[in-house]
Amino acid sequence: MISIITENELMTINILSNLRGLGARLSKTVDQKVSDKNASQIDFEGLLAEYAFCKINNLFYEISPEPRKWSFDCKTQSGSRVDIKATIHPNGQLIGKLERNMDIDIYVLAIINFMKNHAEVFFPGYAEGDYLYQAENIKQLTLNGPMCYALRQEDLRRW
Repeated sequence: MISIITENELMTINILSNLRGLGARLSKTVDQKVSDKNASQIDFEGLLAEYAFCKINNLFYEISPEPRKWSFDCKTQSGSRVDIKATIHPNGQLIGKLERNMDIDIYVLAIINFMKNHAEVFFPGYAEGDYLYQAENIKQLTLNGPMCYALRQEDLRRW
């Protein structure tokens, strides 16, 4: 699955991610990033992936700028709670932090490719929480980086 995000959508997502990021920082929300990127870039890429997933699956996307009161990104039409994990690395893995969030049913990998005036967001697959959170999936992906759960793209369920 690939979702095309237009230049206008990218501008809107940028504004919304800045507002959400500011709200999170003001409310002292703990940043649980695994990446070495700055918080605003992580916010933007995460929001872009969430929006792209909802767009391609015809799901409601909550555009409120305030921090969410729930811990999932969206719900599928069948009611499954989804967490979308974004990366710009073509060979990126689906990553979950060590402390499992029991409010998430499905984890989705989104790979973002920024183009000149749009973005393409590719969704290579997904994993149920019980599949991702197995002891053999604990890895350290970067030197001196935190331990996390991780699945390679070829280990994900296809759409």
